[in-house]
Order: sequence, then C-alpha cells, then structure tokens
Amino acid sequence: MKHIRKFNESIDVVDPMMDALDFREKFSGQITKNSRLDHELREIENNSTNQTEDYNIYEVYETDEDVRRKVIIFGYFKAISHEHSKIKAAMFINKFGIAVSGYYKSSLLTSNDIKDAINDYYDQIEDIKKTINLIKNPI
Repeated sequence: MKHIRKFNESIDVVDPMMDALDFREKFSGQITKNSRLDHELREIENNSTNQTEDYNIYEVYETDEDVRRKVIIFGYFKAISHEHSKIKAAMFINKFGIAVSGYYKSSLLTSNDIKDAINDYYDQIEDIKKTINLIKNPI
C-alpha cells in the first residue's frame, strides 16, 4: 500500500485530485466500479487541478432518517465541492460511509457563518469567565 498523505488543513491550498486518489487507495475494496461514488471521484480527478487556492469551507455532519441535522459534526474541511468535503471527512474519520450514505451531508459555510461561530465562542468564553469569577468571589 502506498503512503497516504496526512491531512494538513493549515495550508492555503487544497489538492482535490490527490484527495480523490488517496480515497481510492484507502477504500479500494469498497468502491464499486461505475457507482455514483466512482463517478464523483472521476469527476474530481478529471476536472481538478492538482492544487488550488479556489476552495470553500464545508461543515460535514450526520442527519437522521428525515434528513434533519443531528448534532454530530465530523469537522470543517477545505474543499472544492460538497462531494470533495465528504471524501475528505471519510478519510479523516476513517469511515467509508460518510462518502456514500445519504445520512451524511455537508454545508457550505460563508464568511458570515464563520464570524458568527467565532463570536458565539467568544460569548461562551466570557460566560465561563463570569462563572469562574463568581466561584472565586462568592457574594
């Protein structure tokens, strides 16, 4: 088995072609020829440059049988498409089903979504600081 590169999401480029090839290598026994997934991988391999700075950030998560979002989030991935983000999540979590099952979805995050999430985390930190202060200095 060839070496599968480690994820380094801190770089400013993504390599969709290499991601598709790594996915094929990692899950080679599970990919059915001419399946929807095989087609999506070929699309990425044939229509992508090796490295690109033209990517978006996607959140990959699990859904229930009514396609309602569950709380389980697999991560945030730099990718060129929803399919690409699910492939990256499947490799990162080592769970083939993320790429093929309808129970896993990805959502494109906008810069406003990211800013809102950061602000929410800052608010949570402030709340924790207040609680700690109250514990240290009871009335």
